[in-house]
Amino acid sequence: MIHTVSAEGFDLSPKLQKYAAGKIKDIEKYIPRKAREAAVLAVHFKESKKSQEKTCTLALELPHGTLASKKQLPTCMLHLI
Repeated sequence: MIHTVSAEGFDLSPKLQKYAAGKIKDIEKYIPRKAREAAVLAVHFKESKKSQEKTCTLALELPHGTLASKKQLPTCMLHLI
């Protein structure tokens, strides 16, 4: 599986990148073996300067469709940024 981790509005820390990589491994085990080679996962963190809103967006592209999720980061994750 190919994966990318990116950030907007702040610098991506090694700690946050390592955390995301660990979670990506957890997701990978649920993808069928035949689809793993073609799967592409994009993780994007965003911090809005105006509203201090922090979000994480995931997009998992599989051979027969795309799964997407967008979630506001909990305050317990703020120390990773």
